[in-house]
Formats: sequence, structure tokens, C-alpha cells
Amino acid sequence: MVEQDLVAYIKTSTAITDLVGTGIFALFPSQSASLPYVVITRVSTGRDRTLTGKDNFPKPLFQLECVAADYLGAKELAAAVDDLLNAGGPHLSIVSTTLVNEIDGFEVKTRLHRVIQDYRVIYSDT
Repeated sequence: MVEQDLVAYIKTSTAITDLVGTGIFALFPSQSASLPYVVITRVSTGRDRTLTGKDNFPKPLFQLECVAADYLGAKELAAAVDDLLNAGGPHLSIVSTTLVNEIDGFEVKTRLHRVIQDYRVIYSDT
């Protein structure tokens, strides 16, 4: 499953784990998560359609939310994530990643800073 591959790949990065420790989550953070952390969510999945059969390279859009106590911490974490996903390397089933959008945010109620990155991921499901 591409979600597991993406989480596993991000966990291989010491640049990221030095910042978040074990704080890499799929879908939502644990209630006991300490800052900073990364949340990975599949937003949508597109597939090219062909007349010759199944397209074996889905193109899901993943949102990676880098959350920290301060703005610079969120930006530093987002930069480490982008460096990893831009570097290539052994992605297991992942063929390529493209940063589609990046948004800075602040949640007033929790006082948390966020950098939300949307990545188009192409992977092989064969």
C-alpha cells in the first residue's frame, strides 16, 4: 500500500526523525503526540484511463502537514520533507513525487503553526 511505503520512506530520513522523533502519522496524530510532527493524508486519487487495460500507475494527491510550536519550526520540518521527497532514491512502490502546493497556516485555538504541502505521488500498483 502506497501510504505505508510513503510513511516508511519518510521514517528513513534522519533529517526528519531528528526533528520529530517518532512523530510521523497517517491520517491524524495520536492524542499524546508531542511537537513537532508530520501527518500524512491521502486527499484524492486519479488514474489515467486507457482503452488497452488497467493503468498500473495511480496518481494520488497526498497532503503532508508539518506541525510545530513555532513558524520557523514548521518551515524547517517542511523543508526537510521536501528535500527528502525531491531527492529521489528507493521509494519502494513510489515512482515519483511532485510538490503541487504549499500553504503556511496558524491555528488560533491551539496556537500551532503548520505548513501544509500537497504532493502528487505516482506509484506502481502491480
